[in-house]
Amino acid sequence: MNQNIFSQVLWSCRRGMRELDLMLIPFAENCFNHLSPEQQQAFQLLLKQDDLVLFDSFFNNQPLQVKVQQELVELIKSYQQCGKLN
Repeated sequence: MNQNIFSQVLWSCRRGMRELDLMLIPFAENCFNHLSPEQQQAFQLLLKQDDLVLFDSFFNNQPLQVKVQQELVELIKSYQQCGKLN
């Protein structure tokens, strides 16, 4: 994994909402390098979403239109609950 890309991902995880920071930063730090290249790319695109869209997806069960991004939201929520990738 390119260190510059990983650094950009970590920076992009820092959002305007603490709730999102608490979901995204630990996941990126501990799981990003274990994702497939396709999942890594989808995660980077997920981070380009507006904070309110992400908040609704994580906390109000509002599904995202892109299937792989929605799958990542579910993976991140699962990681948040059990502390490991499933």
